[in-house]
Amino acid sequence: MNENQKALADYAAAIRLDATLIDAYLQRGHLLEGQRALDNFSAVLRLDPDNLPALLARGHLHGNAAKFESAVADYQRIIAIDPAHVEVLSTLAWIQATCNQDKLRDGAAAVKHALRACELTDHKEPLLMQILAAAYAEQGDFKKAVEIEERAIELMGDPGPSFQANRLELYRQGKPYRVQQRAFRSHSGIF
Repeated sequence: MNENQKALADYAAAIRLDATLIDAYLQRGHLLEGQRALDNFSAVLRLDPDNLPALLARGHLHGNAAKFESAVADYQRIIAIDPAHVEVLSTLAWIQATCNQDKLRDGAAAVKHALRACELTDHKEPLLMQILAAAYAEQGDFKKAVEIEERAIELMGDPGPSFQANRLELYRQGKPYRVQQRAFRSHSGIF
């Protein structure tokens, strides 16, 4: 039996003894994948609806499974609890700005969330600036999208990968950026 299997057995035993052990569900959820992980994070949230680690993990699982509506709901709940959660602000803004599902895009909300994330990092984080540019493009403010994308590239110190130049060109043509993939990752993995 490997270490993960031992830990899973220990968490299962602890939960059998006390079904209210939030940490046991949370830690077990981090060791599992897919629906089994989701079930554990949901169990935490039944016991503690404001548990940020469980909301974040469940939101990411939903996003990774292309269940964007559920991911957005979890991320919005996190922001209601912690309005300065940069990772969630930026991930939510990215979904609202670039999702290929029309009903989930919301340019005004995307700008609001991305702008807050950029403010919290003094507008010095290029990835967050790129999210803000995508949000402005979704809102239809392509001049601002170009300006912000150029600033992000400048902050990186080089023109960056071709996908950044491609996004910049889209904004110059008056077109928003759409993610073609079926799943999202947290802001550090969306590009």
